[in-house]
Amino acid sequence: MEEHGQLNLAQQVAHLAQQVAHLEGRLDSDERSTPKRVAMWGSFLALVVAISVGAFQLWDGLVLRKQVALEAKQRELGSYVRRITELNSHSIELYSRTSGPNPDLMAIRETHLLNLEKISIVRLADRLLSQDNDIGSYAVFYSLSFEHLNLGDTVRALAYGRKAESLSQSNGEVVASGCYTARALLAPGKTQDTTAAHKKFEQLLALAKKEIDLVKVGLLANIYDSWIISEVTFGDCEMVADLMRRMAADFSEVPNSKNSYLFVRQQAMDYAKNTLRCKAHISKAISEMSDGSSVGRRS
Repeated sequence: MEEHGQLNLAQQVAHLAQQVAHLEGRLDSDERSTPKRVAMWGSFLALVVAISVGAFQLWDGLVLRKQVALEAKQRELGSYVRRITELNSHSIELYSRTSGPNPDLMAIRETHLLNLEKISIVRLADRLLSQDNDIGSYAVFYSLSFEHLNLGDTVRALAYGRKAESLSQSNGEVVASGCYTARALLAPGKTQDTTAAHKKFEQLLALAKKEIDLVKVGLLANIYDSWIISEVTFGDCEMVADLMRRMAADFSEVPNSKNSYLFVRQQAMDYAKNTLRCKAHISKAISEMSDGSSVGRRS
């Protein structure tokens, strides 16, 4: 209906332009009496005003309304992402009550309901983006890539991760979204490409090492945490052991990085314990290294 209205406006403008050309011809060929000139110029001015109004209506229909609709969709999409963030925060708060030897059954039920709501909102965001992919921002694609990784939808996780990378404005944003891209490539499924995943992680490490030490610490922690956990989950345990050694070597080159190193190392140990994979490999790699006291001491 809107397209039909826009077409009518365009036809009106074209018709008015034809009338202007006709009037100009009459000014040259008709009698040159003052009354006729006044009347014809009055008609000419009326047509100019009509064309201006028609042109504005056309602009309003083609540009202004489209911009207003675009901004409305962006606000709607932003509200979805904010709600997903709120639900994740609430789930984290409930985690301590749902784990351990005596889990709170009400907390487990509430967590289940939160997850169902989150899945519903993620689907709404997907539907909106399928209508117009350009309405998404870096934060939107970054957030949805993470959610689809958790849902096991590696196709969307990979697509959103790459889109977030393309919208990144800093190395930190490239690394953060790139980790999701690499994880989607490493996970089993339609997108699995182990070689491409390893290559992506290596590229991210090279990028992180170009940053100043203060930034480098966080980026290295993010990359190694993502890579090691992905390998522990469905990768190669020998690779995990090698990554533990490389991580220690890389952090030893960055001052004041000991706490970050120990945090990622503990994350890897806990994850291996929970998944019952690669625990022996991680323990062996750690036993071959120091206790971490030499990491991050360079000044």
